[in-house]
Amino acid sequence: MKVKLSYTAEIDEVLPEVALLLGNLKEVVQQSVESYNSSIANLLDDGFNSRQFNDDVATLRSNLAKIDSRFAEAEQIVEGYEDYRRSQRLTPPSTAQKRAEEPPNGHPGPGQSKEVSGHVDEVEND
Repeated sequence: MKVKLSYTAEIDEVLPEVALLLGNLKEVVQQSVESYNSSIANLLDDGFNSRQFNDDVATLRSNLAKIDSRFAEAEQIVEGYEDYRRSQRLTPPSTAQKRAEEPPNGHPGPGQSKEVSGHVDEVEND
């Protein structure tokens, strides 16, 4: 069963957090390479083992799905981050100043924490 996780990070922590998210795949990538090498070696071996080949292929396919899913999530986070950064560059200074002076009511000003998930939202600082 898969669940979607979401947590809050400062805007300047978004890219390092994505790097950690992808870095956590290191073991899965290594296991994938091992399964790949094992399947090739098995195919070239005089004592070919079809059960081992099927196991290697199943492991490899499962791992590649995990890797693909994680990269898709990372891509969504980075796209949200870039959208946020673009919106901040396009916000006129007078509007940004006005927003900074507003009380926290779901529309906090610049410099506050942002949601790290498939998109980047503004949230209140604690």
